[in-house]
Amino acid sequence: MYERLFSPVMIGPVEIRLGVTQVAMGLLSVTFGTSMLVAGLIPTPVLGVVLTVNGLVLAYLLVQLTVIQRLPATAS
Repeated sequence: MYERLFSPVMIGPVEIRLGVTQVAMGLLSVTFGTSMLVAGLIPTPVLGVVLTVNGLVLAYLLVQLTVIQRLPATAS
C-alpha cells in the first residue's frame, strides 16, 4: 500500500505548465482580491496591469486545457 503512495511518478511537461499556470492565476487572484479589500494598497495603473496579466494567464490556461483535452487517453 505504501509503495504505491510513495512511488515516483513521471510528470509530463503539460502537467508542469498547467501547475505553473494555476499558481500564477492564484497569486494574481489573491493580489487583486487583497487590493480590493485594502484601499490604496496597489496603485491604479499597477492594478490595471494585474488584471491584464490575469486575463492573459486565463487565456493561456484555456489553451493548456484544450491541449490536455486533445491528448490520447491512457489506461492506468
